[in-house]
Amino acid sequence: MFNLNKILCEHVRRRPLALHFEKEKDYYKRVASQKKTKNQSIILCTYRCCGLHYYKYTLGGTNIFFFNLLSVVIFVILDYYVLKEGLNWDTWYTDASFLFCGCLFSIIPLAYFIGQAVASISAQSSMGVGAVINAFFSTVVEIFLYCVALNQSKGKLVEGSMIGSILGGVLLLPGLSMCGGALKRKTQRYNPRSAGVSSTMLLFAMVTMFAPSLFYQMYGTYEIRCRDCGYKGVEDCTTCQFTQPSLNLDTLYYKVLRPFSLLVALALFLAYVCGLLFTLKTHASLIWATNSHEQQAAQARKEAEGWRSPSVISLDQQHPVAKLHTSSRHEPAHGLKAGLPSPALDGPRKRQQATPKLNPVDLIPKDTEADVTVDDDAGGHDAPNWSNSKSSVILLGLTILYAIIAEILVDNVDAVLSNFPINPKFLGLTVFALVPNTTEFVNAISFAVGGNVALSMEIGSAYALQVVLIQIPSLVVYSVIKGYTNIEMIFPLIFPRWDVVATLVSIYLFTYVYAEGKSNYFKGSF
Repeated sequence: MFNLNKILCEHVRRRPLALHFEKEKDYYKRVASQKKTKNQSIILCTYRCCGLHYYKYTLGGTNIFFFNLLSVVIFVILDYYVLKEGLNWDTWYTDASFLFCGCLFSIIPLAYFIGQAVASISAQSSMGVGAVINAFFSTVVEIFLYCVALNQSKGKLVEGSMIGSILGGVLLLPGLSMCGGALKRKTQRYNPRSAGVSSTMLLFAMVTMFAPSLFYQMYGTYEIRCRDCGYKGVEDCTTCQFTQPSLNLDTLYYKVLRPFSLLVALALFLAYVCGLLFTLKTHASLIWATNSHEQQAAQARKEAEGWRSPSVISLDQQHPVAKLHTSSRHEPAHGLKAGLPSPALDGPRKRQQATPKLNPVDLIPKDTEADVTVDDDAGGHDAPNWSNSKSSVILLGLTILYAIIAEILVDNVDAVLSNFPINPKFLGLTVFALVPNTTEFVNAISFAVGGNVALSMEIGSAYALQVVLIQIPSLVVYSVIKGYTNIEMIFPLIFPRWDVVATLVSIYLFTYVYAEGKSNYFKGSF
């Protein structure tokens, strides 16, 4: 419908008086009666204004739904600044809950187009410049959102968003990708060597990030809280327990925790720079190799057993010589398993002579070729074919719109929290952590369905690393620069005990599954 209206508007602009509209049956009646006007041609012909396959339409390689959601961005901005703030309208579409939901939907297309513009600029730049641009613009919009939240005393919401982003990147996104990839392929293999770098960086980042939290757990203040036992007829009975109160801006924080947090933030950022040099420059051939260990081992086993490809056989010799025995009988067909005797071909007298020594590895059941898909030829979509000037304009313009939407979103959070009994940290753990990353989830699942589950796993681990190595250090430095004295307006890098345990267990589970080099729905469901 968009293309139809576009072509129609173009003809209306050029020759409005030459256009004529009529029904199809009337047109064919005139043609049959030879009353057709000279030099008359059909410009547009449509039979349906909508259909069930509308979601498949694209414009310039981009799904049409993202263009449709841009209208939500404009409507939310006008609704808030013109109708609500300017004209003081009090209707259902100026309500805080409606604006909050509209802002969440507005973030999706903005984040998508910003990512596409960054990908386009990175593809036309050098590898180092592209990595820097990608690292900066892919996280700066979310950092701005969290800084606005800190300015309005939403520290718990930001803390929940950090933990939710990490858990979503290492658990939810890979799990959905594996389950999505299993819709067409039972098993997918990928290069497990690339998992070593991601796993090492994730483990180092997690241990380093939680170092201030572990220090506070050991050396922080504790309180003894006592209460009555509650038994009737029992006097002087109290039950006491040790509890650690929330972090206070005391001497321990200013003398130890804040300098320690700055040191941790610096270490995390340096780890990101070191990882970029390792994966993009010094060891790029090792990381981006496509042949896995399993493929190399299988090829070595075939060569040891005397296998040769049909092309080599046709060039070297028409009758290959058997390497397993010196019997005068012919080799089995290429479709039979090498080294296994066939009762139909060998009698009892020759079976002992023709049977080779089997390795224990040969007895292990393996996935059939129809069930296993290796991602050598699989791939995702390329960056959009935009020029640098077009990408820069889109990037800067949508970044400004994202900043405006972030301001509106945070302004309406209080109304949502007051109308609904939701903990601010839970809201950050779910909504604020997952909605800005909707495009990453969509891309990862689409890549996995297309056979490139390795790229889907890399999307999750790369995003988790960007959260830990870029966003968290930026928020720590921002809190120190602002110098707020309210604990709800700073990001102290001190997480509760359960956040530390849940995140570390999730990272261990992700690295264990990732290092196997095999994906299926069973692993994804867990």
